[in-house]
Amino acid sequence: MNYQFQKEDLDKYLVLSKNHVWRMIDDEAFVLAEDGRRLHSLNKVGSFIWKSADGHHTIRAIVEKICERFEVDKETAERDASEFIAKLIDEGIVNLSENPIES
Repeated sequence: MNYQFQKEDLDKYLVLSKNHVWRMIDDEAFVLAEDGRRLHSLNKVGSFIWKSADGHHTIRAIVEKICERFEVDKETAERDASEFIAKLIDEGIVNLSENPIES
């Protein structure tokens, strides 16, 4: 499966799948795949996206914060974030929601 990220996805909320075990170590996220066979090590930007995937932030808001925090232009941040998120969706690690998730 290859998720095709669409421009309208920027206004959707990013939500972590509940089927993965993960830990933060020194601002980097480590995510164990659902089958327990793969360990994903996320860089600082990937880890920032991961920590922001709480169902309360749209992808657009996450990208804006990436631009501020990592001093990257909006176009690059959108492109890189959308490619990364599409991979996470393909792995079943995150989902998109039209509406914010209630706590």
